[in-house]
Amino acid sequence: LFQQRNFTIGITFKKVEVLLAAGFGLLFLGEGVSLPALGAISLGVLGVLIISDAPQVAGSEGPRFFNKATALGLSCAVLFGACAVFYRGATLHISAADVFARSSVTLMAAISMQFLGMAFYLRWREPGQITEVIRAWRVAIWVGLLSLLGSLAWFTAFTLQNAAYVKALGQVEILASFAISVCVFGEKMRRSEAVGIAFLSVSVVLLILLL
Repeated sequence: LFQQRNFTIGITFKKVEVLLAAGFGLLFLGEGVSLPALGAISLGVLGVLIISDAPQVAGSEGPRFFNKATALGLSCAVLFGACAVFYRGATLHISAADVFARSSVTLMAAISMQFLGMAFYLRWREPGQITEVIRAWRVAIWVGLLSLLGSLAWFTAFTLQNAAYVKALGQVEILASFAISVCVFGEKMRRSEAVGIAFLSVSVVLLILLL
């Protein structure tokens, strides 16, 4: 998806993963969400869609929505939404009283599979990349450590609460990103982005109150 000219459009469709997580949770784990919570989640998704609906990238070819990036974005949404639910299901099947232990074991299993899969893919399709990563370990190690801590926080949250709620509250990362871009980098905010942020902020506050 990163390589597509219509990258922004693909990311927009990827954002519906929160709603899909709610559906998958009900389908596979029998965990539904309340109507008020669903309304709050939908409001947040609407806010994200408004934020993501940036002007089309210069040089983009083909139709705005019916293109390869759209298909990739929707595929990401389905897979990420399903993963959140399956991760939660996995933690619930581990017979350990400690929440942190359950989330850590599930994360270790997931990372191990990802490591083996990616190592095989890189060796097959992009030989030499693994060596380059090892050479850049001084930079890569910080990316890996921070990513590991972030994943551990996600998995612990999945262990404690419905995956749809976790995904919805996780949208605060967008608010943090905009705060950093404005306060640190001095970037200007478009009117549509301000409206989307307002919707997303209300959604997060409502979810916190409802939970």
